[in-house]
Amino acid sequence: MIAHRLETAVAFTDKILVLDHGQLVQFDHPFKLLAENIEDTQVTRTDSQFAQMVLALNEAQQERVFNKAKKKYLS
Repeated sequence: MIAHRLETAVAFTDKILVLDHGQLVQFDHPFKLLAENIEDTQVTRTDSQFAQMVLALNEAQQERVFNKAKKKYLS
């Protein structure tokens, strides 16, 4: 799936693949790309390009993406 909306990508996939200039830079579950610990309630991975994309969203969008990723990870 190629998604232009991060919320859609998180809702319908089990893994996120991030490319930078055609090179693979990340491939993992969305929650693992966003959080360092299972107890986290917001984005805590500062070294993740995917997390940086999520942090560029407004606060409400960040929360929705994070919560969808966490819910899917825990299910």
